[in-house]
Amino acid sequence: MKATMDPTKENTYIFLDKFFKEMTKLFPDPYFHIGGDEVEGSQWTQSSTIQQFINENKLENNRGLQAYFNKRIQKLLKKYGKIMVGWEEILDEIHENRTIDKDAVMQAWLSQEATTNAVQKGYRVIVSDGYYLNRHQSSISYYNVDPILSNHLDLLHEEQRNHVVGGEGCLWSEYVTPNSVDSRIWPRALAIAERLWSPSSITDENFLYERLFRMNHLFDKMQTGVTHISSYKSQLQNLILDPKKKVDLLDPLVILANVCEACGPLERFKIYKYSTNTSLTTFADVLQPENELIWKLGKLPINDESSYRDIFQTWSINHLRLKELFDNVEKTKNQEIWGQDIEQLSINLANTSQIGLRILDYNSKKILNSDKGNTMNSWTLSHWILYHKTLLEQLENQVKEVRLAAVRPVLRLLNAIHIIP
Repeated sequence: MKATMDPTKENTYIFLDKFFKEMTKLFPDPYFHIGGDEVEGSQWTQSSTIQQFINENKLENNRGLQAYFNKRIQKLLKKYGKIMVGWEEILDEIHENRTIDKDAVMQAWLSQEATTNAVQKGYRVIVSDGYYLNRHQSSISYYNVDPILSNHLDLLHEEQRNHVVGGEGCLWSEYVTPNSVDSRIWPRALAIAERLWSPSSITDENFLYERLFRMNHLFDKMQTGVTHISSYKSQLQNLILDPKKKVDLLDPLVILANVCEACGPLERFKIYKYSTNTSLTTFADVLQPENELIWKLGKLPINDESSYRDIFQTWSINHLRLKELFDNVEKTKNQEIWGQDIEQLSINLANTSQIGLRILDYNSKKILNSDKGNTMNSWTLSHWILYHKTLLEQLENQVKEVRLAAVRPVLRLLNAIHIIP
């Protein structure tokens, strides 16, 4: 953001002194977070008086000016008994006479190196790097990030390690609304919390997910105010515009949604330039970031053909059940509401299920295709496997902003086929 405050004017600090005096009375917490990240200093650069101040005080550049500002801020906060907290940029300036006092707390958000460097200098650290919920990563990916990564442990002695005082899971709201905020926090925040209070040696993925989904449903049953499960179907139903079809089409739409995952903000922003006026009520915005059904399928025994076949057959006919949604004369209007290409996702799910059934047939009959006229029958097994892997990858990622997670259990079955040389 633009650095709109002028750190060279004493009036700036007079204002901040009054502001801190009022705010510190309202909030009794001993810590006061000043931010301090991503300062955009073009206005400082364009000001001749500010540049003169930088030169006269040997601050060198805008970063030096920010360090000067931070040091003044810290002094004001101490006046009101507060401990200053700031993002890792507050330690960017290394000149001793401009470095903030060691009682400040730094919050690391970019890299493990920032944490290591800060504690080596004697600062306390809150770790957020690796715990960004808005990235739509899986719970296990957060769970596997220890506040001090293993390759940095040897760089720190015990006292320095103890300077890592905790961590914070962050959810930035560019792609979040009141309707989706609960699903973007829960249940994955539980994995972050457990990682922060657990020894790094505890890494049991299966046990984590068993408890995670149990707690997820418990939140809903206990009526805690968390609504990401209870509102899930109603939000999907809002995507069915024809009131006469809302009931009949809801179940197959839920089946489709249950095997899809929204891409994270980085992927979505590359595809579509979102703004504050963009509606965040699309299919991708309704989807749950953590897919319980796909996790359960990932734990199903490879040889449980009956269970897999039932699931794949359900998926294979689901597109027919949703057909009325796509035959609607107002399809163009529907597409605008959906945001993403639900019809293509539905087709891809049907195709994925057919590959799954084909794999099951091979496992039971050891034939590549039951159709006598199909050219696949002349393929080698390795060629057949490679072909379907490529096809599954295309099906998983074809629709923008959404991943077809149903591909993963099918790919697991495919990878389990043993090629005998």
